[in-house]
Amino acid sequence: MLAVIVVLLLTGIVWWTKKEKGVLNEEGYLARQEKGSGAYEAKLMLVIDETEETEMLVVIPEQFLTPKEEELLLAKAVDEIEMEFAGENASLENVTGSVSIRQEYQDGNVSAEWEFSNHRLVAEDGSIVEEAMTADSEMVEAKVYLNCEDSKVIHEFNFMVYKQRKSEEEQFYEKLNQLISESGKAEGTEFLWLPTDLEGHSLVWKNEKSHLPLQVFLLGMLVVLLLPALEAEREKEAKQKREEQLSHEYPDLVNKLALLLGAGMTLKSAWCRITEKYVEERASGQRTPGIVYEEMLIAQREMESGQGEVKAYEAFGERCALPKYRKLCNYLIQNMKKGNRGLCDLLEREAEEAFLERKNIAQQYGEEVGTKLLLPMLIMLGIVVFVIMVPAVISFQSGVN
Repeated sequence: MLAVIVVLLLTGIVWWTKKEKGVLNEEGYLARQEKGSGAYEAKLMLVIDETEETEMLVVIPEQFLTPKEEELLLAKAVDEIEMEFAGENASLENVTGSVSIRQEYQDGNVSAEWEFSNHRLVAEDGSIVEEAMTADSEMVEAKVYLNCEDSKVIHEFNFMVYKQRKSEEEQFYEKLNQLISESGKAEGTEFLWLPTDLEGHSLVWKNEKSHLPLQVFLLGMLVVLLLPALEAEREKEAKQKREEQLSHEYPDLVNKLALLLGAGMTLKSAWCRITEKYVEERASGQRTPGIVYEEMLIAQREMESGQGEVKAYEAFGERCALPKYRKLCNYLIQNMKKGNRGLCDLLEREAEEAFLERKNIAQQYGEEVGTKLLLPMLIMLGIVVFVIMVPAVISFQSGVN
């Protein structure tokens, strides 16, 4: 529940901040920055005929240098034209779609006037008017007059145009971008006015819809749903570590029981002797807490509180929950009435098997560690070979020269 509340709060905060961040004024204009601040882009939602909604990127230019700076801007404008004129076409040798024609470059500091050998073929917005072509392909000479305050330069180049039909939708958006571009060239205005109609279609502009609050909410809910799985995985790892420690302590416990019972002690006395020794060593800091001995302490206190030995041993086996501990408890219970002699033999054999099992497990762990170290060893070998071979190759080349 706490995680759900946090997710909801984060979603609300993100939604509120995104709501207040809109750049589009209620009157339908975008604020332009002062001269020198540069242009900026705004993502807006466009509603056509109050039904169709689409996303558009609008560039808002800024609101005027020494002769050297003007020349530098003109040179950069020429580079900018050469880089972007082809637009989405493969190259100037194969122009099938619109080319990039702008009346301003270098963040509005350089104005441009275009002139083409076939002035009807290339429209002002850069679109190709195929009706003006007399053949399937045509070489066009382009000339652009660049002005930067008092400095001017003329840039000329050629490009090859091939016929290719465009959809009505593409033509519509090209005209729309042209209208926006023309609106941005207006002088003495602080705002960029967006068109409200085009070719009989009403245009409604909105700020870009932000999906971040929804994404934060969904991501948060995903984390909430994964929390139980993560908790279950932690419990599984803790259970596995517990079982590994119990398996590791089992041979030592069986061996101690066999020695004490073989020395003539009763089962309960041997049990208490082991737990007392464990408590002393733990208190003095000679050993860390062990799971099996903590469970033995619980069984001892149960017997001291009046519970029968049989039930205490059975409960001990259930808490340890490993087959080997249940088998040990069965041995203890079955042999309580037969005496310690038969039990000692069983425990000695059980201790031998347990030590052999632990030895096999240790060998498996050693093999796994060796496999994990193989890659670092190969990397180190490669480094050593590199350190040895590079000086040898260099000295050999020097001798040849």
